[in-house]
Amino acid sequence: MDDSRPVALLLTPVWPAPGESGRALRAWDWLQELTKSYRVIILIDEKSDQPQIPIGLISECWSVPRVIVAKVRWRRALCLLCPPLCLVNFSLTVDWIPLRLEGVLKLVLAKLSGQPIARVVVYRLYLHDAAKQISQYFPAAQLELDMDDLESRTRWSLSAALLRMGQFLSAMRMASSAAQYALIERFVHGPYQKVWLASKDDSQRLRTSLAPSVEHRPNRLPFLPIVADPPQGVLHLLFVGTLNYPPNEEAVRMLVLQILPILRSQLALSWRLCVVGRHASASLQTLLASCPEVVFVPDAVTVTPWYESSHIVLIPLRAGGGTKFKSLEGFAHLRPVISSPHGMRGLDAVPGVHYLQAHTPEQFAKAIVLLATDTALSARLAEAGRDLIAPDGKLV
Repeated sequence: MDDSRPVALLLTPVWPAPGESGRALRAWDWLQELTKSYRVIILIDEKSDQPQIPIGLISECWSVPRVIVAKVRWRRALCLLCPPLCLVNFSLTVDWIPLRLEGVLKLVLAKLSGQPIARVVVYRLYLHDAAKQISQYFPAAQLELDMDDLESRTRWSLSAALLRMGQFLSAMRMASSAAQYALIERFVHGPYQKVWLASKDDSQRLRTSLAPSVEHRPNRLPFLPIVADPPQGVLHLLFVGTLNYPPNEEAVRMLVLQILPILRSQLALSWRLCVVGRHASASLQTLLASCPEVVFVPDAVTVTPWYESSHIVLIPLRAGGGTKFKSLEGFAHLRPVISSPHGMRGLDAVPGVHYLQAHTPEQFAKAIVLLATDTALSARLAEAGRDLIAPDGKLV
């Protein structure tokens, strides 16, 4: 490694890692970019899981302790009832991460022996307090905030999903937290030169005091998989997603309770639905176990084998934020995708060209039957989807 390169800090709540969660993949994308021009020091929440990062990719990694905050449940409850209070005390904001950075930053300064920090990337809005500390220690650094999702818009969407699933108290809490983040996004002044968002639509609509510039940084996959043909015989349908995330749980319930009953009467050939995802609730596990056509995989080390064994990828999402890695993964693995409009949010995918669009259970079932019987259409969609995210065989 060339130690003469300038130094960059990456502050993240999750370890950058390929093949992990969407947040970890986006952090990995940042790490890949920064290491092209900088020696990278990672500052990471000590409560984050730590996968193996290839040796030589980073210069230093410091685990940052969280601030020990006394139990203030009544204050948080009050802030949820009156969201503007979050502007008085950020620590009362839902999911806000308080980090104790002073000691770590002093160690970083001593380690650098006067070498300046040229660039700082702070990943996720709820690390804003830590970003302010960094800006005080390194005032000359270019400071950027990657919000990834527009938190307020995502949380309003999640609240609607929880409401549709009958989880009324959780929906109310989520709506209140959405109001908190809407206030922070709009009115809080930040030390950043740039704010990044995954969705082009979000970057165009955000009006903020956090930074003078709001820009679009799309979600990207770190590599293109080697594509294998799916097995012949039984038609395999696939859904992938973390199942304690309300939009994914809602999508799986829609698949099992509304779409599969229609398929039983309309799809003549043998078929299976594979649901790959961790952290399913007990009630969702019971629902999946009650359906004989469903194969539930709660502990997959990697999703690639399940994409390889699938014929059609299903994305019946009605909520969520940013752009969906499951859409990118379906395209990357050269599989035809059937998706709701929300599942393609933030992508330049055209219905009928790159994927089949469906809104209702009936439309999803009709699209599945169509792709199951029209192999030429399936192949054409799969090729177009992969070309969309990897023109000339390269990821964009």
